Amino acid sequence: MELERKIIGTWYLEGDSISKFVFDDNSKVKRFHGDKLARISHYAIVKTCGKEKLSENEFFLKEIYQNGAEACFYIESLDYDGNGIFSMMTKSQGKVVVLKKQNQELKEQ
Repeated sequence: MELERKIIGTWYLEGDSISKFVFDDNSKVKRFHGDKLARISHYAIVKTCGKEKLSENEFFLKEIYQNGAEACFYIESLDYDGNGIFSMMTKSQGKVVVLKKQNQELKEQ
């Protein structure tokens, strides 16, 4: 799936160059605060979260924590036309989260 390919890489929280998310191709995401690893969890891009099922072109980012708890985010946009922006909305609180892809990774590939 195209979204699973596009999410791979290093992303920074918009307006906060300290908070970093590294998505790998083994369905793991590492969250960093500065150089310190804050959390490792698994992720999946899915159509269903809990009892909610999304329509054809809509997806969730589901994050599964080490304790088995899950959190889902509505994917609003993921690197649309190569713009390096990943926007999502939390399912629980409706907060919008915007990440920007690390530019150097795009140049190195």
